[in-house]
Amino acid sequence: MVKARPVGDDTFEAAAAYLLAGDRAGYDDLCRWMQVKLGEKDEEFTAYVLARAGAVADPPGLPPAELVRAAERAVRDNPWPWYVHALGLARLRAGEWDAAGAAFERSNRADWGAFGKVMNWLGLAVAHARAGRADEARRCLAEAVRLLPGGWPDADKPPPGLSGPESAESVILRREAEKLLGGPR
Repeated sequence: MVKARPVGDDTFEAAAAYLLAGDRAGYDDLCRWMQVKLGEKDEEFTAYVLARAGAVADPPGLPPAELVRAAERAVRDNPWPWYVHALGLARLRAGEWDAAGAAFERSNRADWGAFGKVMNWLGLAVAHARAGRADEARRCLAEAVRLLPGGWPDADKPPPGLSGPESAESVILRREAEKLLGGPR
């Protein structure tokens, strides 16, 4: 059981698995558990995982202001691109579309590799779609798919070349972007 171990990437992966399985109650419970863990040990990695896991869903697993605080906590100590990505997700759930986009773009400028860029482009697609910029959202969604070897023809299947947490997050964000844009194109 994931709660028997310290908060880590597997905690995020469990949260995403709950979402993909349609178990919103399990997801929400895991987000609250991570919130307690951060309160027990104010640590940047826990703050990052909490922000990322809590903000990957719409609606988010915790109040957006708490997710933004957690992400800012992580970025304050280490502005690594994956922490900045989590800040983008948190700002997205707080309705701060432009600030979310700026965080995803900042993360994309860092040396994070293709898998990080795919998630950032998907985050940008969602942010633009929520801000009413459908054409820009479609461009960002297409860029995410373009970065994957062989494309990504089926949004319900894990994207090729990604594994674990990155794969799960990518499926969740792509589904959200396509829903906002009226379906796959």
